[in-house]
Amino acid sequence: MRMQDVPAEDPVTYAMIQKADTVGVFPIESRAQMTMLPRLKPERFHDLVIQVAIVRPGPIQGGMVHPYLRRRAGEERIEYPSEDIKIATERTLGIPLFQEQVMQIAMLAADFTAGEADQLRRAMGAWRKRGGLEAHQRKLIQRMLAQRPLRAEAV
Repeated sequence: MRMQDVPAEDPVTYAMIQKADTVGVFPIESRAQMTMLPRLKPERFHDLVIQVAIVRPGPIQGGMVHPYLRRRAGEERIEYPSEDIKIATERTLGIPLFQEQVMQIAMLAADFTAGEADQLRRAMGAWRKRGGLEAHQRKLIQRMLAQRPLRAEAV
């Protein structure tokens, strides 16, 4: 069988991936990726997209990894504080793993313009070098509160 003939969602391939048998398979061959594979247990392409994204500084330092894994395993209830957050994070079980999701949340739930959301994205990418997330965080929280009062159960 030639590589191009392997079906996109081949169960045998995913069984190998789940066992972290991925040496030579960019981008899931690093030690960190191989450590996460048996925990995440990817079963389809979208799971691999999440796999690559979750082993990044943002989700790790933002405390997103364990909540995502617990929700994926059915150990933690999936909750969305608003419909806007659900729209932006439903495919990742209510956990923002991608910068684009943070931008979408800022635009939907905090009325950021596309330019302001892009400034937030840029600040997230460079915060360790220059800091500067605090002003964006304040603006995001203030605008979210102004848009929709927090639900009692989300507080």
